[in-house]
Amino acid sequence: MMRWIRQCEADFVATFADHKLTHSAANDWLGKVNNYLFQIGDSKGESIEGWLKINSNQGCWFHGFDLFEGLPGNVSHGFRSAKKGDFSLDGRVPTMDGPRVIGGWQ
Repeated sequence: MMRWIRQCEADFVATFADHKLTHSAANDWLGKVNNYLFQIGDSKGESIEGWLKINSNQGCWFHGFDLFEGLPGNVSHGFRSAKKGDFSLDGRVPTMDGPRVIGGWQ
């Protein structure tokens, strides 16, 4: 069964070297229709700004959510770890043109 699942992933699941290429592929697929993008945990707003650069559809709405206070505790995945406070902007919400960026618990 696992061999079949891995083969399906190899045949049907697109993988990308970085998030910019992922965004570009998703935009090619979704960018022509009106939709909402919710970016959760984008501490500096770089990811949502990347979306804005490649998506010119005025019917798409972008919303970014983050506390901008950093991680509440240490986090570890199989591929990465981060310490409490990493990604902190001391609560300052970045300013950007276009998306609605929402900071804090609202």
